[in-house]
Amino acid sequence: MNEKQKQLRKSKRLSRFFFQDKNISLASEVRKVSALSGLGLFCALFLSVFFESVSLFEITYSPFESISSAMSPDDLEILTPHPSGQSFLARFYQESASKVVYVTGINVEPTEKSTQEFFRPSENTPEEQTVGTGFILHEDGYVITNAHSVNRTLVPEIELRDGRRFPAEIMAVAPKQDLALLKIKVPERLSAASVEPNPEVSVGDSMITIGSPHALKYTLSYGIVSAMDRSSVVTDIPGLVLRGLLQTDAPINPGNSGGPWFNLYGKVMGITVAKRGDSDNIAFGISLETIHYEFPLMLHRASRKQWDLPFRVTGNRYAKTFRARMVDIEPSFSKQHNLQEGDTILALNGEPVVNAIEFYLKLLSCKTGESLTLTLLRSDALAAYEQEQSQFSASVNSSGRLPVRSVSHSQEGSDSSIDDPRQWNPNPPNSRQIAMTLSPRTVTNPSIIIQARLSMKVRPLTESEITEFNLRVRSGLVIEDLDEGIFKGLQYTPRRGDILARINLERPDSPEHLAEILENISADTLIDMVILRREVADQKATFTRIDINNWKAH
Repeated sequence: MNEKQKQLRKSKRLSRFFFQDKNISLASEVRKVSALSGLGLFCALFLSVFFESVSLFEITYSPFESISSAMSPDDLEILTPHPSGQSFLARFYQESASKVVYVTGINVEPTEKSTQEFFRPSENTPEEQTVGTGFILHEDGYVITNAHSVNRTLVPEIELRDGRRFPAEIMAVAPKQDLALLKIKVPERLSAASVEPNPEVSVGDSMITIGSPHALKYTLSYGIVSAMDRSSVVTDIPGLVLRGLLQTDAPINPGNSGGPWFNLYGKVMGITVAKRGDSDNIAFGISLETIHYEFPLMLHRASRKQWDLPFRVTGNRYAKTFRARMVDIEPSFSKQHNLQEGDTILALNGEPVVNAIEFYLKLLSCKTGESLTLTLLRSDALAAYEQEQSQFSASVNSSGRLPVRSVSHSQEGSDSSIDDPRQWNPNPPNSRQIAMTLSPRTVTNPSIIIQARLSMKVRPLTESEITEFNLRVRSGLVIEDLDEGIFKGLQYTPRRGDILARINLERPDSPEHLAEILENISADTLIDMVILRREVADQKATFTRIDINNWKAH
């Protein structure tokens, strides 16, 4: 062994002294990059001086070799010092904070027997504000948050990064997964977050969250995915246990609920849902599998508020890729276009579609009456297509990771999902195209749906009834008539003149709204109802809340 080889071996041993674990997490490097880069440079300079025959640029082993060898160029960009001198997290925050919102409103107690959710409190009763977080999913004002935040709020309000507040309409709720989709009306298009299309999340992956812990708005925290497939109780929704959750060591506190978990490329990889109260640095988030299954369901309902869609698009809960598959196709539409359940949508109006979420987000940007062109692939041809795309991806990126755009590119305003190689060939040989028109929603007579599902007839509240019932908001419907035999056996049964105040977590404000809620509840799903009653005795009015739980609608 010559002298130069001995010197190189010494330099390698010194480098290994500083980096014993060659699988150091990227989050660790981001946190320590300033110190380690300076230390690495010092060591390199020291070695180049001490071993005169070895120049700085001839050292073949870098202290970052164990990390950089497994990184793509975009990974290395994260560790590259920025000309401005700002850290990666500082730049990340500047580019991502506007996609996060503060969810608030008058706090109410959603538990049974509590009347403050519906009836006005006495004048001296202090009102508290709920504290929650959400993120913008679509530029037109669609926001994702936790269902328990909506459940505890009388009228949800969304505060944007610039401080403007807007009342929010509840578009859809998935109470069993603690998710809610809200909509605000804004005069301009907003900056929206995108959901990570790659389903592969691993223990040790880095995560960054921005939220409002204890109403401290827009607080940034970071950590790693500590574990997967955890379970947790959601205390604000009685009896709800969520499973398949991600666990993190990032500082999470009340008020972070509903906030996004970003990966290092600015994509949503989870959603804060709970914190373990008896410990520190143990919090849980909704996983990508649940996000890619539940978001399309909620977005479909939001779309159905505008248009008659002859099919539904769904993703795969447990799959290597989250495709956009057509299901629940109306027979006439299926026959007209020779469709089959499971046909995969590859493109909408020529724009690649990588999953069901992306399909609905593109759809929500369309207008009523617009002609749509769908590029489809049969389910039996999908496996070959996936194999072809997988081989193409491997040839582009030998590390096997999807090449994605780093946060520094997000200001360009383009969707980084176009870098996903699964989208690079949206027109394989076996694909075909069909055309359809976005027709406005046809409103079925709501009384027919309500009678069929609840065996009752309802009408809107009058101004005098709102005053007589001492109601806090203009929601609820008066029960004009009902089939009392259907409710026989309940401890407390609805009566004529009562108010139907809530179905599950939603408060109907018109017969049309109630019919739309019922249309999205399957026949085999048990529902919870809240009934309000006003009784007068000795010229004194009393108000009662009646909860009917686990009732099976027709």
